[in-house]
Amino acid sequence: MTSVYVDEDRLIAHDAQTLPGWIAGIPNVVGGVTFTRNEDHITIINANRGPIESALGVDLLYYHHRFASFVTIQYKRMKKENEELAYRPDASYAEEVERMRKFRAAHGQAAITAVDHYRLNPETFFFKLCRIDYFEPDFESLAKGFYIPLDYHDVLLETGAAIGPRGGITLGYRTIARHLDNELFIRLFQQGWIGSRGTTTEALVALTKSLLEQGRSVLVAVTEKNAPPKKQSV
Repeated sequence: MTSVYVDEDRLIAHDAQTLPGWIAGIPNVVGGVTFTRNEDHITIINANRGPIESALGVDLLYYHHRFASFVTIQYKRMKKENEELAYRPDASYAEEVERMRKFRAAHGQAAITAVDHYRLNPETFFFKLCRIDYFEPDFESLAKGFYIPLDYHDVLLETGAAIGPRGGITLGYRTIARHLDNELFIRLFQQGWIGSRGTTTEALVALTKSLLEQGRSVLVAVTEKNAPPKKQSV
């Protein structure tokens, strides 16, 4: 299949409908799709340009029903400069990072109160750095690129590892040698090793419910452990 150049919105829309190895349900009118594999369910919500992005600075939300875990993603496009693929912050970057940090500071890392709450990393916020020079529009694989959690992003900045030769922030393959590719990211999330837990998850549910009560459209299908997902608002 021929690769094409795409904008950020199309990359987000593609990934919102793609979860390799899982069976997709019927998309609902507010941008949510629930995927099923055996007894597990994962819901992906496209929050791009909506109230959730305005509140949290993220484009996609993943919710794992069995582990009661959220992972939220902010998408950034890497561009080719001098034979290097990298993202350099745009006008929205600082505001988006500030929203993520504000929520994280307010809710911290929830205590472990059940075995399923254990995470290798309980970070809720991630970036996906996408390649816009190579995109095959099919639903068998996610858009090309890699993921980094917000706490790792902060370390990259604090240590100067992600600072380019001209003194600016440069996020790409050269400055971030260790990262999560598509397969590793999905494998860790679907097994419950990354993402929110406990009271942090509850805070995210409360936030989406608050936005809904203000007359804004968003759906988070949060269900009882191991129960089939229901079409309900939170």
